[in-house]
Amino acid sequence: MNITINPNVVGITPEYRQRLSDLYDVRQRLSWLRCGMRILVVADNFLSFDDRDFGLSRFIDGLKARSRNSAPVTVTTAHRGNPTASRLNGATPNFTFDYDTLKQYDQVWIFAADYPSRSVQQGNTPASPISDDERQAIRQFMDEGGGVFATGDHEDLGVTVGGYIPRVRSMRRWFFGVPNPSPQGEPNAPDGADTTRHDTNREGHDPGFSFADQSDDVPQQIIPKMYTTGRHSFIRNTVIQRPHPVLCGPNGTIRVLPDHAHEGECEVPGNLDATYSIGSDTFDEYPKDRDGNRVTPEVIADATILAGATASGKPPVPAGRFGVIGAYDGHRAGVGRIVVDATWHHFININLVGDRDFGLPDPSVPKSMGFLHTTEGQEHLANIEHYFFNIAKWLSPGAFRFCLIQRHLWEYVHSGQFAQRTNLSDQLQTGAAIREHLYLRLGKCETLAIVWERLRDLTLIEQSPLDVLDPFNPTPRPQPDPVPFDLQAEVIVDHVLGATAMNMVSLSDGNPERFLEKNADKLGRVDAFDRAFDAGIADGMNALSHNLEDSAKRQLEMAKQMKSIKRTSQAA
Repeated sequence: MNITINPNVVGITPEYRQRLSDLYDVRQRLSWLRCGMRILVVADNFLSFDDRDFGLSRFIDGLKARSRNSAPVTVTTAHRGNPTASRLNGATPNFTFDYDTLKQYDQVWIFAADYPSRSVQQGNTPASPISDDERQAIRQFMDEGGGVFATGDHEDLGVTVGGYIPRVRSMRRWFFGVPNPSPQGEPNAPDGADTTRHDTNREGHDPGFSFADQSDDVPQQIIPKMYTTGRHSFIRNTVIQRPHPVLCGPNGTIRVLPDHAHEGECEVPGNLDATYSIGSDTFDEYPKDRDGNRVTPEVIADATILAGATASGKPPVPAGRFGVIGAYDGHRAGVGRIVVDATWHHFININLVGDRDFGLPDPSVPKSMGFLHTTEGQEHLANIEHYFFNIAKWLSPGAFRFCLIQRHLWEYVHSGQFAQRTNLSDQLQTGAAIREHLYLRLGKCETLAIVWERLRDLTLIEQSPLDVLDPFNPTPRPQPDPVPFDLQAEVIVDHVLGATAMNMVSLSDGNPERFLEKNADKLGRVDAFDRAFDAGIADGMNALSHNLEDSAKRQLEMAKQMKSIKRTSQAA
């Protein structure tokens, strides 16, 4: 509810008018608080920020379009070279990574395209890797919680940046052995020309394979990793599965990406205990979590290769699959998260909105329009762009992600719908109503992931039976079979959200304006919201424990009764 103040209204005293003004100011501060995303996008070599084929304009415009007053998205662009003004399209030229710049952002997206092996083949001097100072700046940014997205293409395209960043360098294949072998024995990236290439192209509307199939509205199919979060309460053998939050779309699991004739590869590092060096500074590449374990990166989706794809003269390839998206939940180890992708071809204009070699967009020329050519293609593009935004949300610091839950909780608890649908004496029913509301606003995967992150941050999951149900733990413990109804992830979340709502109502005495007035001096850090949510978590977990105890008692009593019946039957 926004408060509009008309100074000409008779009967409103200056004091009352000032109180309304102060209250409005508090509301405005609350509406912008902590929920913004600050993204830096860095490109190099021939990649650009305009609407050319190898431009990133469609991707960047899509991120900016997600901006809302309650969750603004700011995107700043920079180029490591100095291309023409039109290719820069407002980006900062001659960019170098330094900490004072990076700390202004929550996450950095790196689209690297330097190609050392090709430079050597052509008799040119290859671009140098980023300097030790730049690598240390990125490392400090990541160690302080900053998120990083990075991608290149086949062979060593992009290696001069991505191949030299801690953790990023080992989650994706960047090196190609030319002009020098990989510095720490990293495996070679896939070739771009022979039968070992990662060709994901699908035939378009014209018969046969061609390289330009990447520019039509027919996507490649990917195979997301699925996480088991429990079993349906009424159909015990029905397993509930969800993808990683990065691949969770508004219409279900995201299973498509743009196709391309020679992609890179994402993988899980072979040795998480390895050290890494920047200059004379040697350190553990993968830090340990609070239990002393190294958090494992994971491949969250595979791409598929169709047998016989030829891509305009390239030899046909055998069928296969490879890691197309990788993710590292650094928050578990106190550092920033990372997402890597097999190729920037999933993000550039030529793969999204058509190839300019086919002329201006023309409905009679499918490859000139890309996914915009048909309604079905536009649906694919919507899913792909949701993948882009999911990356941004997932890479964001925990404060931003938790803020999303807080905002929607506050909105719902003080709505007429909440009053009509809920009974505050029933914690579980109240929580279920709130969860359904959050599903509509944030999606199922994101809602579960954020609540679970808060539970984990408060050490209420680690070393606990609840850990087996952590929906997005890359190394979950074995789950009980069948999962007890009272231990299903949604039930745990319902207890937490229901108790949180009760605490929020209590804090505000049922009056949101009174809450804002009483806590105006604390809203800079939303302390009151944090206390309400954390108290709700504690109350919810206590209620859950009591429910589990009651359930165990009931099961024990039922077992005794069954044993007694059996004895009576045998005696008869």
